Amino acid sequence: MNTVVERISLALLNSRYTVALTGAGISTESGIPDYRGTSGQFWGKYDSRDSHISNFINNSGSRMRCWEVCATFYQLIRDAHPNLAHLALAELEQMKLLRGIITQNVDGLHQKAGNRPKTIVEIHGTAHLISCLDCGRKYASETIYDMIARGVKVPYCECCQGILKPDTVFPGEAIASNVARRALKMVESSKILIVIGSSLEVQPAAYLPVKAKEAGAKLVIINLTSTPYDKYADYLIHDSANHTLGKIMKRVKSMLYPERVDSLR
Repeated sequence: MNTVVERISLALLNSRYTVALTGAGISTESGIPDYRGTSGQFWGKYDSRDSHISNFINNSGSRMRCWEVCATFYQLIRDAHPNLAHLALAELEQMKLLRGIITQNVDGLHQKAGNRPKTIVEIHGTAHLISCLDCGRKYASETIYDMIARGVKVPYCECCQGILKPDTVFPGEAIASNVARRALKMVESSKILIVIGSSLEVQPAAYLPVKAKEAGAKLVIINLTSTPYDKYADYLIHDSANHTLGKIMKRVKSMLYPERVDSLR
């Protein structure tokens, strides 16, 4: 049998440095709405201009409406559970077959699944922290969203009364330079970059497969739909992350532990 799953599994076993790049498609099966793909179901009900960083800072009305959206989105994240794809990546790390994860997601589901925080680069930040833009104080999101649930429309820093903002990268806001450098270093060190559930349409994440290929890495793309970088992929699967990672993990284990498979026959 020489299927794509078989070849990917063998490549993972032979790789000295595999890195995963994950996008919204890995979390949709945990109930997290895809910003680009579910406009009529969740995000389409809100005006994206309110979350633009300049409007959020300078327009009190935009800030109030943005906090309303963020509070609703945080409830989804707080209650979400890792799915089979998240758990597969955590298991690959435990097996020392995965060295790092670069994620476009802000939901923290990789950490919930068991991946070590130090191996994860969240290039779009995290929804689990909120910071004061003036004094820099950080708050657990739960604390601030509890205030909003009790009727506070726009929360402010309790220390300096400065503007609070979720620790996610808003439209018009640059990704922190240290985060971008860490992601680039991880990709350039990889022998395999496995893209999971990303449309590869948002920069700078979309450029990472190019940097991986330039550094000599093999490129795996697993996504429901085609991406602009499919033509560069060494291994390409158009299927759900859950289904595909489940099959890959099953095959990896059968290669690593054939005696367990034999014992079940």
